[in-house]
Amino acid sequence: MINKVIFIKLTPLEPYFLGGERVFEIGEQNTHYYIRSLDVPTQTTLFGVLRFMMMSDTRKKSSNEKYADKPRLNNAGSTSFNLLDNSKSFGCIEKISPLYIVDNDNKLYIPTPSDHNSNSNVGDDGKIIYTPFKTDSDYYKEVETTDGLKKFPEDYNAKRGNIGGWMRVDNGEICMDLLKSVPRVGIYKKGDIEAFFKREYKMLKKGFSFGFFAYFDENKRGAQTGEYIKQKIVYLGQGKSPFSVDTYGDVDENIFSEPTDKTKELLQPHILYAQSDLYLNEIYENVRDFYKNFCFVNAETKDFRGFVTDFTKTDIKNRFKRYSMTIKLIKAGSIFYAKKNTDLIKKFDTSHAKIAGFNNIIFKGENL
Repeated sequence: MINKVIFIKLTPLEPYFLGGERVFEIGEQNTHYYIRSLDVPTQTTLFGVLRFMMMSDTRKKSSNEKYADKPRLNNAGSTSFNLLDNSKSFGCIEKISPLYIVDNDNKLYIPTPSDHNSNSNVGDDGKIIYTPFKTDSDYYKEVETTDGLKKFPEDYNAKRGNIGGWMRVDNGEICMDLLKSVPRVGIYKKGDIEAFFKREYKMLKKGFSFGFFAYFDENKRGAQTGEYIKQKIVYLGQGKSPFSVDTYGDVDENIFSEPTDKTKELLQPHILYAQSDLYLNEIYENVRDFYKNFCFVNAETKDFRGFVTDFTKTDIKNRFKRYSMTIKLIKAGSIFYAKKNTDLIKKFDTSHAKIAGFNNIIFKGENL
């Protein structure tokens, strides 16, 4: 039962490097000269940050005591969230929201829906406003394809691709400059081998932060465990880049509220919008089989293989492990024209993935 909500803002204090599935390696079989950071933290990273902040004041630098025996860690669970394992519980943490970008005026931004018509005109003030293809007029009549009957926007240009960027949910403005790249040169050394490489770090525009909601069940919280979060700085990614932490314990619904209703107002009828990355392995083995259920799909996928940390283990070798397999995620911002087979959407509602903010979708007329 959710009876407490807080909002957490993470502000990078310097350029950061967040690793993805493509790992930097030097060797005969796999040499990457130029590697790029992820633009934003993953949902599992956010969930890990929350758990760390909840238990950080229990840590002792010279102690072999198992962390799971400590009361504050019991509030957050003894192991990391794992998309492949739905048997774990996380104490009083019920779930977290998808990632947002938030500005100094507490306006929330989400990945731009990929049904934006990139041929639409830019305003006289230079602003780009979300202009979706209208499902009642901008789509062709049903066309027979190898995957069944489909509809396609008449003005969609596959070569131009998606516009990307982040959309402000209260007015539909699309911002393309919230993230910038910061290239840096490094030197790899191993024995007599020496080589240069480049890393592309990322940095948020000044005045912006990452943000997410965290939902709790106070009835599951241990007695005398202090405040939920005391940490003011956390370190993320390769190189342990510092992020400042700001928390809002009493969420003002007029400022920090789930922007679902406002996003629905901007969407066209029958459009399913992926507000967070979608994990489909619980429903379909093949992503393309999932796509066949919709009239039109404009989606991107990515490979994901997360890390899990088990604080019940006292040795480093057994404490940190990668997932046993690489999984396929549909990226946030993807859209599906779901005029038919809308019952399929309900399968996301009970997903274990939603605990860590995955599988959050917004559908015109229905919120799951």
